Amino acid sequence: MKHYLIPITAILLSIFSCGQTKEEPTYIPSQTVSIPDDAITFDFDSHLYFNVKINDSIDARLAFDTGNTGLLLDKEFYDGSFGSSHTLSIAMVSGAGSKTERASIDMKAWNYSIGKYNRNENMAVVLDLRSILGDEVDGLLGMNMVKDSIVEISYDDSYMRFLPSSFTPDDSYTHIHGSFLDDNHSRLIMPAKLTIDDNTVIDGRFLLDTGAGTGIIIGAKTSGKYLLSEKLPNAKLSHLANGGVGGETRDYFSPIKEIEIGGYKICNDIIYFSTDDKGAISDDRYDGIIGNAILKRYDIIINFSTADIYIRPSSYFPLPSPKYGTGLTLTRRNKSYGTWVVNGVVEDCNAHKAGIKSNDMILSINGKTIENIDNKTLEEMSHNAEKWTVKILRGENVIEVNFEKDVL
Repeated sequence: MKHYLIPITAILLSIFSCGQTKEEPTYIPSQTVSIPDDAITFDFDSHLYFNVKINDSIDARLAFDTGNTGLLLDKEFYDGSFGSSHTLSIAMVSGAGSKTERASIDMKAWNYSIGKYNRNENMAVVLDLRSILGDEVDGLLGMNMVKDSIVEISYDDSYMRFLPSSFTPDDSYTHIHGSFLDDNHSRLIMPAKLTIDDNTVIDGRFLLDTGAGTGIIIGAKTSGKYLLSEKLPNAKLSHLANGGVGGETRDYFSPIKEIEIGGYKICNDIIYFSTDDKGAISDDRYDGIIGNAILKRYDIIINFSTADIYIRPSSYFPLPSPKYGTGLTLTRRNKSYGTWVVNGVVEDCNAHKAGIKSNDMILSINGKTIENIDNKTLEEMSHNAEKWTVKILRGENVIEVNFEKDVL
């Protein structure tokens, strides 16, 4: 949710150098989209959005979140689709944010279908998701959707596929031994090796989290243990007003020397590290999370019965970090307000110095309104060198702000 990255096509070469594969048969990502007949397609925009039918009749656009367990519905969507016939109980929930959040729980039975597959849930959590992910999401699907299944995820071709229990990946995939966070198999852990600098290596356990749009975020306990604030003195602070369920997050980000997953190495990529002592990122059972900005660089097969993970580079690999950035995190509120809401600002970035604040509503960017800029175009505009002129609604006042992009 914090940074948009632009896909490129890469041809993978030989052994152990950064951004290349280890010494195995070279895999060149296909340039031809070939979607299997039994695949379930999704829209990929930092998250994986599926078209789902709930309770046999209600169409919904739900994001797949392996950091979540069951069915979670946006409150506005719930009120419009189910509110007149269902009864809610009050609960306090936590997530990526630093606080617990008031939510509601509907304890009636639920069912949903995704492709030809049907799933049942014994409850649904209801809260304000659109303030986090934008107006085009109706809810989240969690690990219950894939529990005890073997699943293929293709970020290249935007599909997911349930595979037979006898399926064995071919030699183009590298096997990673994952593990489960608990006996309920409610979360999946994968190993990764982070070389911070010549003297600091984190050989850690990371939560595989398709609900995170960012790449790697290191938890507060691990970042403190390895003194990342001292080792990365030029790290920049990113403050999100709505970083996830539980509200605000404060993370620092910086390029590090190397990320290695399954023998594949990426140099000088950005990682985040947290100082929050509350929320999911503060859980000391793992060192941090791995989100879609990293996961999308691979074709992935996961056995959710055994925690075995298989990866091979996708066309997004190695995907170098963008050269320019706005320092802003924008949440698309096209249906509610007809604006982008500034959900986060990097401290001391040019946009921040020019006066842009969290919760500002952006009416236009370089003369174009939200109706004229889709998410893909916004990605491109965010990372090219072009200056931005934005019109902002702040309270009852409309102001104009000009700024140059930051060189990352």
